[in-house]
Amino acid sequence: LKADDRDVVELVGSDGAICVQWRLACSMSPVLRAAFTGPYSESAGSYSLTEHSSATILFAVEYLLGSGSCITNSNSFELLALSDLLDLAPLKVECEAALLSILVTSNAPTLQEAAVRFGCAELREAAEEIQNEETSSLGELMARKQGLLAKRADAQMKQEAARAAVNDIDCKLAEVADKHAHELE
Repeated sequence: LKADDRDVVELVGSDGAICVQWRLACSMSPVLRAAFTGPYSESAGSYSLTEHSSATILFAVEYLLGSGSCITNSNSFELLALSDLLDLAPLKVECEAALLSILVTSNAPTLQEAAVRFGCAELREAAEEIQNEETSSLGELMARKQGLLAKRADAQMKQEAARAAVNDIDCKLAEVADKHAHELE
């Protein structure tokens, strides 16, 4: 179909479709432009995004229209996947920034994997760095703990040896005291 033959296209999500003006869809994504204008079945006016919810698709469209919608911790990962698939560069940059803001050691492996998968260099580097710092810090703490445990064990052995020496001295003093007591009798 030519642009004149249609006004609206459908972006079909896993739970429904979002209707978007043809010109808007083609201008927001080079992937959609190629699909809707090329010799593909999608040129009939429907593009399947069934791995994404209609809410995620609608959010992406509204975001690109400048609705002021905020990317949050809860939607940034899904939006990153969609923005990568459709080559929505401004949204992808914002999603990467949102994910960077929530990066901690507990989610670093997951975010690193996503960063590699979706080509987010800054997020990948930050996730690697936090994991390396955590690993090296943990390693240092473990080595320090082992060193302290060894010193403690050494101190306990010395303390036991000192107790044994004190007991020996006490026994010898008791013997000497008993000898002197017998001599005085």
